[in-house]
Amino acid sequence: MINTKKMISIILAAALLTGIASCSAKSPRKTKEEPEVNIAELHKISGPLLEVKIIPSGEMTREQFEAASNTMTVTYSGDVILPNPVQKAVLDMSDEDFVSIYEFCIDCYEHDKYANYSEDVCDGTQYSFIYYDKDGQSHKLYSGYIYGNDELSRVVEIVSGYMIE
Repeated sequence: MINTKKMISIILAAALLTGIASCSAKSPRKTKEEPEVNIAELHKISGPLLEVKIIPSGEMTREQFEAASNTMTVTYSGDVILPNPVQKAVLDMSDEDFVSIYEFCIDCYEHDKYANYSEDVCDGTQYSFIYYDKDGQSHKLYSGYIYGNDELSRVVEIVSGYMIE
């Protein structure tokens, strides 16, 4: 009886180890194959990649509207052009941020992601996202409120992160 218990324990341990080993073995997984972004080639293109327009809404004077509205532009060369009442500011965007913005533009344009997206809000700040393809053609990706959308909010956060205080 003792030998039978030992034998059953050994068989169970072997089965358990075999199961663990087969689960942890690397198996080919289907991954979404995405072409690598060639930043150097994109930087050779002149002109804007993305414009993010900030459009305040609600009751305000003309002066308040003009002070609160502006356009931030990301260029293919990796610059961020920011509004400034004295002179325009041009800052270099990090490669990581540039790739994020570029992939956002391509994904939204190719899949028309925000064609049917809207938020039921009547006050606050609206945003307009305009993508420029490599030929300079403009494409509206979205225009409206972004309170409930993490992806659009993240794009605004990235671009506005280059604002000079």
